[in-house]
Amino acid sequence: MERIINIENSVIKHCEINRALQYNGYPKAIRAKTAEEDLAMIEEAIDKKTPYELHIVDMHFAVNGIDDWKAGEYVISELKRRNIKIPIIVCSSVRYNYSNSFKYPNVIDCVFYNENRDLNWDFKEALKKI
Repeated sequence: MERIINIENSVIKHCEINRALQYNGYPKAIRAKTAEEDLAMIEEAIDKKTPYELHIVDMHFAVNGIDDWKAGEYVISELKRRNIKIPIIVCSSVRYNYSNSFKYPNVIDCVFYNENRDLNWDFKEALKKI
């Protein structure tokens, strides 16, 4: 796996996710900060025949310039609507369970981002499901 995209508005959280990816032998993820930037980067990569192989999605960031707690659901739904199939790991400070969901079939796992959790281990377990 060579191309990973992470939609994350927090630089610190993005760096910690990259640390967990590298700990588990994966490359650093490229960061998108908004829904629009994320979707445009994914479309551009597909157009260039260099698609992302994994998408890490936070659930709280900006959509159309407005802070939105359901932004991750919007992005996942938009990818589904556009028929873009990319494995997704949800990484959020809120505990979600979208794995094996009919509504979000590309979500392979959810990682609970919390200072009391071992992010390296949680990503190791999630990445096994790819």
